[in-house]
Amino acid sequence: MDDIKTMSDKFNTIDEKQIYINALNNTITKQSKRINELEKEITELKKELLSKPKLELTQSINPIPTSSDEETICVVQLRDLRAKAMEGELTLEEVKKVDIFVKTLMSIRNKPKKSELPIQSLTSDELHSELNKLLSGDIVSEA
Repeated sequence: MDDIKTMSDKFNTIDEKQIYINALNNTITKQSKRINELEKEITELKKELLSKPKLELTQSINPIPTSSDEETICVVQLRDLRAKAMEGELTLEEVKKVDIFVKTLMSIRNKPKKSELPIQSLTSDELHSELNKLLSGDIVSEA
């Protein structure tokens, strides 16, 4: 900002200077009031935040009973999104992520297990029969 002498040279009359000074005082007063209001609001929000019970993240500490990395990723991400949902509304992108993770998790968990045949104990004819069932698309029964 210009120094005081330069500022005083910009105004021709005392009335102009007085109007400028009054405008500055009004601006300073308004800004001071706004600063005080915001400081009070900050103080109230801090008190409110400290009075709220803290969330315990025991779920993320507990081991996740999963069988694959993909399942672990889905479960962890769903837990994080659930925590966000508890704090407030999810965005459309987050809702889409929930949908994707749920579908992925369901497909992983509902994947049919491979049937293991005790191949060593099968005769050649039984092995040939089981192989034909596999190739024809029939369900293999466990021996």
